Amino acid sequence: MVEMGTFETNTVAAPVLSALTRRALDRHIWHSLRRRFGAGTNLRECVHRVVLEFAGHGASLGAIRAELIRSVMQHPQVHHLDRVSIVTGESTSTALTRQMLEWADNLHDLTESRPRMRQIG
Repeated sequence: MVEMGTFETNTVAAPVLSALTRRALDRHIWHSLRRRFGAGTNLRECVHRVVLEFAGHGASLGAIRAELIRSVMQHPQVHHLDRVSIVTGESTSTALTRQMLEWADNLHDLTESRPRMRQIG
């Protein structure tokens, strides 16, 4: 009989986006892949929501970035709507991901530099 030892794990489960934020992110990625008017502004606001939601759960910038990359690359419409720019040679999904990561980096820096509010009570 083999004895099983106990194992300590220090892994923390990555936070999961709320259903509302997940649907909004998927919708705005879809609009951006289709190059709909105003899609960039709406997507930026949605990325802001994602950063705030993840930061509220104590997630690192790396976890936020990984979620945004996964959201674009695993989007169901990316294979149908992704195009390569003749001018830059960059795919729409790559450019979109790069822009989203830049927004997330900037927003994360802003949220980290804000003074924390103390709870009263």
